[in-house]
Amino acid sequence: MLAMALSYGLGLGVLAHILFLIGILRLQYHFGLIAVLMISLGVLTGICLRVRQFPCSFRRDADIQSQKINWINGLVLFYIWCSVLYAFWRAMHVPIGYWDEVATSSFVGKVVFFDKSLPALSLLPHSAYPLTVPLIQTWISLGLGYWDEQLVKLIFPLAFLSYVGVHYSFLLNVTNRRWAIAGTALLISSNFLLFQATIAYRDLFMLYYNCTAILLLLLWHRNKDDGFLVLAGLYSGLMTFIKLEGLGYLFLHTLLLAVLLFKGKTKGQGGSDNFRGLLKRFRLFAVPGYAIGLFFYVYKLMAGIAPADDRIRIAFSLEQFLRIPHIINRFLAEMFFIGGWNIVWFFLAVSWMGVVCLKKQLTDESKMLGLMILAFLVLYGGLAFLPLNFPWLAGPRSHTTLSRGFLHFSPLAVLLAVLLNFNMRETKD
Repeated sequence: MLAMALSYGLGLGVLAHILFLIGILRLQYHFGLIAVLMISLGVLTGICLRVRQFPCSFRRDADIQSQKINWINGLVLFYIWCSVLYAFWRAMHVPIGYWDEVATSSFVGKVVFFDKSLPALSLLPHSAYPLTVPLIQTWISLGLGYWDEQLVKLIFPLAFLSYVGVHYSFLLNVTNRRWAIAGTALLISSNFLLFQATIAYRDLFMLYYNCTAILLLLLWHRNKDDGFLVLAGLYSGLMTFIKLEGLGYLFLHTLLLAVLLFKGKTKGQGGSDNFRGLLKRFRLFAVPGYAIGLFFYVYKLMAGIAPADDRIRIAFSLEQFLRIPHIINRFLAEMFFIGGWNIVWFFLAVSWMGVVCLKKQLTDESKMLGLMILAFLVLYGGLAFLPLNFPWLAGPRSHTTLSRGFLHFSPLAVLLAVLLNFNMRETKD
């Protein structure tokens, strides 16, 4: 399951970069040419993997055959699949119509499709925005031969299903089947997440790539398989071509890797007890991650486009510091009252208090998930502190914008809550 869920994101990310490279070369988009390039790349990758094997060792089905599914788990699985099917049904029955669909991603995809080439970035709306989603929508339309307002949305419920697979596989690796099913159901119970899986916004893809990269790093730390590091680097790099926030998230992933490397060094595990081992593992992540991540940003600089769309303007005033209590209050309201997250954040808060009261020892995964949630909250708090971002993240226009930002890391709250409760129950099989 994990391999299939990961292959979808890698394939789309690589396809988007191939389309972008064809556009840079000012070539016309033709379905046959792109298909040949993708097939050739797939064959070459397969040959390279046979020569230099990177096995990703995760829990096999044989390890969980003894864990029977009772009627309660069966009902929960039924709820999960009904929710997934609903996401597909709504995506395929409701055409493009929300603002960002019309004004940015799908608009650019439609322009590229009918022009059969990539215009200069300066001619596109929000020229600094990355192009994965519009280019993939162009690819779908090239295959169809026409632009369809519903079929171009198929990639979003597929991304939703793929992340559900990653989420479940991770929980299955660190807990057991019962807790993995419960954690997946808690994830899907978020109305906002389910809604985002049915519309052509880029935020669901940010959730998929961002959380998958983090979980791959944690799986590497747990299983000591360097293949997970390479995959994490690829996902982190490909994520930067989805939204502007991606580059900031790449830095946070690098911070997580640094902490994990340091923990491995102090424990003397594997090859991480010397500088050469640390450097080797850091390269396995950083080379693909930063090489892919910087590609689009370097191109924007060469094209004379502001890399961050002029959003990051550092300024300090007394008024900004007086806004800090309001920013904190707005974030708490988002998590517990108005964000559409069901009981996810409340459940996490109660679980954390339970661990503190019972004085339970936290696992490495729980510590790292808590660290990353805190890092994302600090990142968004810092962005909201800036004058140009305050109206969108904590001011009068912040409702959907802040919710979409929190969507990118909200599954981490689900995972942490499940691990805290699993650790308190001590029921691992």
